[in-house]
Amino acid sequence: MPEMSKNEASLRRVMTVDFETTRTISGGHPEGDRVLLNVAGGTFHGDGPHGAFQGSVAHGSDWVTKYPDGSMALDVRAQLLASDGTAILMTYAGISADGVVHTTPTFSAPGSSAFGWLNRLVCLARGEVREGGVSYDVYTLQ
Repeated sequence: MPEMSKNEASLRRVMTVDFETTRTISGGHPEGDRVLLNVAGGTFHGDGPHGAFQGSVAHGSDWVTKYPDGSMALDVRAQLLASDGTAILMTYAGISADGVVHTTPTFSAPGSSAFGWLNRLVCLARGEVREGGVSYDVYTLQ
């Protein structure tokens, strides 16, 4: 395998997030149907600079625009609650088609917490829609 140059990026998995969702559909809008996904719960886990971490999904919603071709634009805000009580805001836009989701999450955690390092990441995520929710693997560039 060829050696990576110092200008090439690679990906490192940051966490896996499993959202449990319910949905409400509002059809007939000019830009496409609107789908509101309420995040009813879920879990997350990963490995960071201070070791393994885990927690639950406290709140969230996804304001989806479903286009006539079946693809969807995502606009998500979710609050993750780490097992130590730290609240972490996860926001992202993305595209979903054929059950596969691609997003660009960003995080906001208290800088003084064990999760402040999340605030400085550039992330990409790939997920899959499943019955009752969606699951993501979140990666960062390194």
